Amino acid sequence: KGETMVGKMSENKSESKGLVREFKLLEAVTIGVGGMIGGGIFAAIGQVTRLADDMVLYSLLFCTIAALLTGYNYAKLAEKFPSSGASYTYVSKGFGQKLGSSVAWLLWFGYSSASAFYAVSFGLYLGHFINVNWRILSLGLIAIMTLINLGGLKYLGKSENAIVFGKISILIVFIIAGLFFINVDKVTYMANPINLSSTPSLINTILGGALIFIAYEGFELIATSAEELNEPEKNIKIAIFLSIITVSIVYMLSVIVSLSVVNVTEFSSSEAPLVIAAEKFLGPLGGIMMGIGAVLSTSSALNASIYGSSRILYSLARDGGAPKKLAEINNRTNIPQYSVLFTAMLATILVTLGVVEEVSALSSMFFLMIFLMVNLTSIKLTREAVIRVNYAISLIATIMVTIPIGFILAYLMTPLLWTMLFVSLIIAFVISSIILKHSERNTVMATTLPVGNQPVSNPAETL
Repeated sequence: KGETMVGKMSENKSESKGLVREFKLLEAVTIGVGGMIGGGIFAAIGQVTRLADDMVLYSLLFCTIAALLTGYNYAKLAEKFPSSGASYTYVSKGFGQKLGSSVAWLLWFGYSSASAFYAVSFGLYLGHFINVNWRILSLGLIAIMTLINLGGLKYLGKSENAIVFGKISILIVFIIAGLFFINVDKVTYMANPINLSSTPSLINTILGGALIFIAYEGFELIATSAEELNEPEKNIKIAIFLSIITVSIVYMLSVIVSLSVVNVTEFSSSEAPLVIAAEKFLGPLGGIMMGIGAVLSTSSALNASIYGSSRILYSLARDGGAPKKLAEINNRTNIPQYSVLFTAMLATILVTLGVVEEVSALSSMFFLMIFLMVNLTSIKLTREAVIRVNYAISLIATIMVTIPIGFILAYLMTPLLWTMLFVSLIIAFVISSIILKHSERNTVMATTLPVGNQPVSNPAETL
C-alpha cells in the first residue's frame, strides 16, 4: 500500500500524459528527408569531391549501402521497441542503461550541434540575398523553428511537409534541366570501377564517404517518431527505406549533372557548388533558385533535428537518465516543451560562440559511433533471440560503419578533435552515471518509505 501511494505521488500529471500519435507515414518520410537533405548536398559535397575527385559517385554509393543496411537494423529494432528514444533505447536493451544513457547524451549533443550547423548554413546562404548579419539570421531561424516545434505536431508536420516539398521540387527542376547538358563520357568515366583500383583512389573515396555520411544520418530521426507515428511497426520501416532511396537518387543525379557542366576543381573548391553548377545552364536565375533550395534545406534539417533531439532527451528523462523536468508534456500541445527549449538553447550557444565547424566535425563522429553501437546491438539481440534479423546484413552493416570510423580516426582527426572526442565521451559517461545513481537512490527511497512518513514533496522529483 505504501509503495502504491508513493508511486501515485511520484506521477507528474503532464509527464504521465505521454506523447500522442498524430504523425502519418508522410510526416515520417518528410522528417527523414528533411534531416538528410540539409547542408550536405549544398555545401559538404564540394569537400567530398575534393577528396574523392571523379570517384565521388562511389563515395555516395558507399554511404547509400551502409545507410540501407543500418536502416534495416533500425527498422527491426523499432518494430520490437517502438520508442522515441530510438538509438538510446536500442543500446540500453542490448548493453545496459548506463551505456545507453551515454549514447543518448552524445546523440542529443550531435543533433544539437547539427542544428547549429544548419542554422549557420542558413544564415550564410540567406546573407547572400539580403544585407543582414548571418548570425542574426541564424539565431532568428532557431527561434522560428523552436516555436514551430513548441506549437504541436500538427504545425510541425505541416511546416516540414511544405519545406521538404519545396526543396525537393527545386532539386528536381535542377536535375531535369541539367539532364539536357549531361556529358555521357564524363559520367561513364566516373562510373568506371577500374578507377578505384589504385590504393590512393580507394582511400580517398572511402574518406569522402566518411565525410558525407553525416548527410545520411537523418533516417535515425524517423525511429524517434515511433511514439507519435500511426502504426510504427509498419510505417517506420517503409519511411526509412523510402527516405534513404529518395535522398540517394537526388544526391547522385545532382552530382552527375553538376560535374557534367563544372570541372572537378572548380566544383570542389566552391562553398556553394550546386549554385555554381545551376548558373552554368540556368544563368543567374538558376543560382538564385539553388540558393533558395539551400535555405529551405537547412531550415527543414534544423526543424527535424530539433524534433529528434528533443524526443531523445524526453525519453532519457522519462527513464531517469536526465532531469525529470525534461520529460514533462505540455497539456495543450502534447510536446515535451522543456526538451525542445533545452535543445534550442545549446544550438543558440554554439552559434553565438562561433565553434560550429569544430563541433559539427565531432558530431559526425558521434553519429557513426552510435550507428555502430546500434548495429552491434542488433547482432547481440539476434544471438540472444530477442529479435529476428538477418545476421549477415547486420554484420555487413557493422563492418561498413566501422570502416569510415577507422578512416576518420586515421586521416582526419586533429589533436583538437581527439581532445574534444575523449572529453565528450568522459562527460557523457560521468553525467549518465551520476544521474542514474541519483535516480536509483530516489527510487529506493520511494519504495521503502512508510506511508505515515511521506514527505510533502516527492524525492523522485528533486532531479
